[in-house]
Amino acid sequence: MPWLVLVGAATLWLAPVAEAMLVGGDLRGWLATTLGLDYAARNAMVVGLAMGFAVIPGIYALAEDALAGGARQPRRGCPERWGPRAGRRSGR
Repeated sequence: MPWLVLVGAATLWLAPVAEAMLVGGDLRGWLATTLGLDYAARNAMVVGLAMGFAVIPGIYALAEDALAGGARQPRRGCPERWGPRAGRRSGR
């Protein structure tokens, strides 16, 4: 937990310095002049990024459950008919 507090403090301390170095201290103005983004477009971009990060864990959990519920052979990637004993008869 202490590392999380340190990372948060470092982020809050470094954000103004990074903004001043990268975009001249005015991110809103830089987005408007360079990319042509107005207020509504900026809000849509922020919401899209936040929703992307919010949805990723759900997609991962859904895919993990789907793989865990499937048959064993395809998950291993080597079905019996293509495995090391393929083509051999059981009587040999």
